[in-house]
Amino acid sequence: PFVLIVGRKAISKGYRDTISAVAALRAGAWPDLRIVMIGPDDDGLAITESFVDYLGPVDRSVLRGAYRSCSVVVNMSRSESFGIVLLEAGLASRPVIANATCPAFAELVSDGENGFLAAPSSLPDRLSEILGRPALAKSMGQNGRQRALAFSWDEIGKKFVQHCHEVISMRTAQ
Repeated sequence: PFVLIVGRKAISKGYRDTISAVAALRAGAWPDLRIVMIGPDDDGLAITESFVDYLGPVDRSVLRGAYRSCSVVVNMSRSESFGIVLLEAGLASRPVIANATCPAFAELVSDGENGFLAAPSSLPDRLSEILGRPALAKSMGQNGRQRALAFSWDEIGKKFVQHCHEVISMRTAQ
């Protein structure tokens, strides 16, 4: 099993929190658990943990394969403008764990339904819950897929057109 981290390798993205959580799990019930990290190296800091495979930037086909193969996608970033990684995980029917203090994630993750919103201190417990309960992970992944589809261009276009009609109706009623 492996945890997937996708995005820029920068301290503010919280990847060290995930490495610490997985290290704790490897010392207990999950000795074979690994991490795969994908994305550009912004901080230049070496990853020395033997259970972390840092791939750097990869081709989209490799990224899609990583999403489909992982056990869970973790994003502990402290600041995001949207969180496309979480939607990509949903499209691959994978559960997610995201930083509970990042406002952009609150719109994308319904805690307990398509993943978990977690503090770094609760990350080991949340990872254990997903890894130890395959039916829960599958259900979260399916719910994540439905959530991601709500952000498709077709759905966004429909909502935009509907909003435009509502604005026009309000103006003509005045």
